[in-house]
Amino acid sequence: MSQVDVAVLIPAVVKQARRKLGLSVRAAARQCGISAPTLSRLERGDFTTMPDSGTLKKLAKWLRISVSVLLGAGDEEKKGLGPAANTPDLVEAQLLKDARLRREDAQALAAMFRQLYERVAANSPRRKKRLRSPL
Repeated sequence: MSQVDVAVLIPAVVKQARRKLGLSVRAAARQCGISAPTLSRLERGDFTTMPDSGTLKKLAKWLRISVSVLLGAGDEEKKGLGPAANTPDLVEAQLLKDARLRREDAQALAAMFRQLYERVAANSPRRKKRLRSPL
């Protein structure tokens, strides 16, 4: 997985986990053992280089996944590990990374996509065999 993909994957997984747990950035950072500004940057995808190995290890431990899964090298759904990022979270993370969009515009587009996605998914017949996320 390329660094661009990781820059989308990490924010989506972190944000989804924090929301699922109902934690603020500060509370999640305390649980992780990293600073709140660092967690906030990771969640926003606001990093130009890979986080250091210590940060990745702490984050993976908090998410209860391996570092390789966090970096996209494993299949957490098959292994039953940690939260898989869902489609709306991945789209939001990608929109926020788009240099052509202002942050407010990216967030508005992400909110519209999430609403449309949830509406379509709610009305879509379920398949016996669900498609798995490549995460």
